[in-house]
Amino acid sequence: MSFFSLFFFFFSLPILTTLSSPYPYDTSYRIDCGGQRNFTNTFNESWIGDTFYSGGVMGLVAEPHRFTQQQERTLRFFPISSGKKNCYILRVPNGRYYIRVFTIYDNYDGELHSPSFDVSVEGTVVFSWRSPWPEDVSRDGAYSDLFAGVSDGEADICFYSIATDPPVIGSLEVIEVDPLSYDSTVIGEEFLLVNYGRLTCGSGNQGSGFSNDSDKFGRAWQSDSGFRVVDTSDSSFRVLSTRRNIVSTDQRPNYFPMHLYQTAVTARKGLEYELVVDAKLDYLLWFHFAEINEVVNKAGQRVFDVFINQRNVGRIDIFKQVGSFAALNWHYTVRNLSSTVLSVKLVPVVGPPLICGLENYALVPKDMSTVPDQVIAMRALKESLRVPDRMGWNGDPCAPSSWDAWEGVTCHPKKDKSALVVSQIDLGSQGLKGYVSEQINLLSNLVSLNLTSNSLEGTLPLGLGQKTLVRFYVRFWYQSVMKSIQGLLAENQRTNKEVWGRFVEKSQTLETPPLEIDEGLCYGRGENMGLMKDSHRGYFSTPVVGRGRGKEVDNGGDRKSAPSQELPRQPTIGSSGPRLKTGITNTNPVPYAPNHVLKYKDSGDFEAAQWSMTPWSLEKGLHDYL
Repeated sequence: MSFFSLFFFFFSLPILTTLSSPYPYDTSYRIDCGGQRNFTNTFNESWIGDTFYSGGVMGLVAEPHRFTQQQERTLRFFPISSGKKNCYILRVPNGRYYIRVFTIYDNYDGELHSPSFDVSVEGTVVFSWRSPWPEDVSRDGAYSDLFAGVSDGEADICFYSIATDPPVIGSLEVIEVDPLSYDSTVIGEEFLLVNYGRLTCGSGNQGSGFSNDSDKFGRAWQSDSGFRVVDTSDSSFRVLSTRRNIVSTDQRPNYFPMHLYQTAVTARKGLEYELVVDAKLDYLLWFHFAEINEVVNKAGQRVFDVFINQRNVGRIDIFKQVGSFAALNWHYTVRNLSSTVLSVKLVPVVGPPLICGLENYALVPKDMSTVPDQVIAMRALKESLRVPDRMGWNGDPCAPSSWDAWEGVTCHPKKDKSALVVSQIDLGSQGLKGYVSEQINLLSNLVSLNLTSNSLEGTLPLGLGQKTLVRFYVRFWYQSVMKSIQGLLAENQRTNKEVWGRFVEKSQTLETPPLEIDEGLCYGRGENMGLMKDSHRGYFSTPVVGRGRGKEVDNGGDRKSAPSQELPRQPTIGSSGPRLKTGITNTNPVPYAPNHVLKYKDSGDFEAAQWSMTPWSLEKGLHDYL
């Protein structure tokens, strides 16, 4: 299959001034993951001890003496007991951010097994680590960075375990940058810019963590020497440098540092770079030029063409466009790249080509996020139900869409593909001990809710799933749940939907609440919810017996036997007992067997001859009876 590559390029002409613009953004966090105290490093950067994490455990690299930076010696890892998904969540102003992660293994756990895991930023998967890591990366660690927008007041950096491997992180930096940086108005906020190479030409590593050279965005610049294709037959290769000021640096919106333009490389036969990339993505390449050779003093003396994967995409004459000792940056986008190597060549037209720096960013489409109201609802449920850490309820409930983000939660996209919504919640047998928050009513797309076999309390919100809920499984232990179920059924009569419920109460008498209802089942459908008036389609089971054994009953021509068992003493529900629905009472006690279904006559009275002994199944529901 062939792919078309479309190229877009732009010139950024400088404002000719030697004054640096004041930097108006002051939100920045540098977190020493696993570290316990604040400090200032040798490059005068302020770091804070580990904070803003959802779970995990502090750790120490196996050989801390090999790391010169304090923030590289400690780490945080997330064992599976902390859940599959864990996050750092930072409260920040809405805007655009530079996010940088240091990842290190160094056999901190003595297992000699580098872990497999994914990393997401703002709900989009950006980094994937798979075991085994390259030996040097496992031992020395690696920095990864990107630019992303934040629109909900929280910067979410999340980690997802593959199999049962514990994700790890050594340090985290989140720095606010200009919202117009890197041509965001043209590219749009629907992309994250993931760094696939940020090179400074003719110098060593510069910027954060490498040198005292300042960069207002906190960017680190890597030497180009490992990416440059060397032509051994060209003895004209030279490194140029200057101490003169370069105009149009440290300016809005990109604040490119002056030191980037004070070195350059040049060669008479041309220059070539090979950048390793992932296929089928779009890439934004950003070139940096400055004419720092005093010999070139007029237009036309240094002219060269730029080729990307053997295609000529533009012609550069630095002096003609900005003069000497002035910064020129130029960028273009490669669409639908079909190869895993991005080749960049500067081919001479007049004089030798020259370059100061090169950046390459993958344009990663932002994944869908959960509808904001449903995020509020799910976080409220997390608190009210006291969901344990092991379930990984951290960050966005549904994003990234490729993850099983929150255990027990199923999501799907809205019809217009603009966001994700919660459709199912299955929290059966999770040992929950809280209550159902009223915010659950914000889950307007919820069709199935399972809260069985938990020790919950309180009432059910009246509007629960009134528009969409099809299946509902729940156990409670307060008497008030009976009233809430009645309200729920009444509310759902207008929706032509189905509702299930299972309950647990703890008492021996009606007079001493809470009432005991053991393994009960409530079912309804359409306008004839719960106990039907004019149909045999309604069912409700509840303990209504005293001590006794099962007996044969008539079930529509089929004769079945109730399980023979000693039943605990239960109260008789009669005319003075609780009314499950107006006009529905039972004056004739009948044998009761848990997990079975009572069938009612049109008259609405309980009769022993009318109950079915077929066990209820979550999979099968009650459809056999309909």
